[in-house]
Amino acid sequence: MKVEFKVNGKPSSYQGPAGGTSLLWHLRSGLRLTGTKNGCNEGHCGACTVIVDGKAVLACKTPLDTLHGKEVSTIESLSDKERVHCLIYAFAQAGAVQCGFCTPGFVMAAKALLDRDPNPGEEAVKKALARNVCRCTGYVKIMEAIALASRLKAEGREWIARSSFSSPDPAGIGDPIRRIDALAKASGETVFADDLYAEGMLHAKVLRSSRPHARILGIDVSGASRVPGVARILLARDIPGENRYGPIRKDQPVLALDRVRYMGDAVAAVFAETEAAGEEALGKIRVEYQDLPVLVGFDEALSPEAERLHEGRDNLIAVMESGRGDVEEGFAKAALKVEGEYHTQYIEHGYLEPE
Repeated sequence: MKVEFKVNGKPSSYQGPAGGTSLLWHLRSGLRLTGTKNGCNEGHCGACTVIVDGKAVLACKTPLDTLHGKEVSTIESLSDKERVHCLIYAFAQAGAVQCGFCTPGFVMAAKALLDRDPNPGEEAVKKALARNVCRCTGYVKIMEAIALASRLKAEGREWIARSSFSSPDPAGIGDPIRRIDALAKASGETVFADDLYAEGMLHAKVLRSSRPHARILGIDVSGASRVPGVARILLARDIPGENRYGPIRKDQPVLALDRVRYMGDAVAAVFAETEAAGEEALGKIRVEYQDLPVLVGFDEALSPEAERLHEGRDNLIAVMESGRGDVEEGFAKAALKVEGEYHTQYIEHGYLEPE
């Protein structure tokens, strides 16, 4: 089937099988419009928000075969060499930009809102942004930016000259200062890792374990190797250097060699000319596993009878002591002592940009 539509006022088309190909793929891989970000590809984060016929939509969940005759607007439509839309200016001025990965999606969701309601109330703004996730800036400054853009638009200043960003705002101690990279991030011009393209580059796909703990008895990649477009499939034995890394101990293999230790452990890497070829190849790799005992919880893992996850040592990764103060003296002087067992977890910032 053939689908014809417009992207930022220019004719665009897709010819291929119905279903399965998203607008996000077409924008980023086909047109190289990388301002629209791929944060999750599942419709959860809103980083890929664009406008279709005046309505904010998630590009990752919009099939190309539904766009015939429609108008698509991306973040690239809101700036040129001379000027930027007041929303981009407002996001920069209000301090609503930090890492910037989610920002183009927020700007497009806000653009669709202001186009239909130039002076929205707080609840209307919240509803319009309900599908957009920010994990570093927070939402207060984003709300302030949209309110500022609404005022600018009402004053007839829908477009702002880029020259307004040429020099930092005068400020004293304690006054807010605009980030020097805010314009590029708010306009989608900042290049993140997934935005980099090179002629003839390969796409990597990783096969991950479906078992929580198992020995690898064999891996058959013969079927995957025959998929058209597959250039190379790597296993642990193909890694020339040290196949281990880790922030405390190097106990994490890049690719699992003899066994997997959690669901998601990397087993094989496919490098192909297209993402589709890589995905197809993943489905043709056959791994033979022998299940091993699964350890659930600290007590079970630290038991002397527990299965050892790594040869040559127990399951305790590290012991760390602060080395400050005298605990016994502190207890002796304390008016009250509270004892208990406390559990915590290793927390890593859940950023949106894919690694």
